[in-house]
Amino acid sequence: MPLLRLGVSLQPRWPLDDGGSALRAARRAEDLGFDHVAVGNRITPGGPPMGR
Repeated sequence: MPLLRLGVSLQPRWPLDDGGSALRAARRAEDLGFDHVAVGNRITPGGPPMGR
């Protein structure tokens, strides 16, 4: 039976031009032992993700 693998979904609230924040969050998730990271791709310029 395969082992359970866990991931995290980042719903960013940072500006589009700040890719470093997404990378830092993904690295932190990896440090915490998560197996994968998903990042939302519907971000409004200078605002929160669409649909909120």
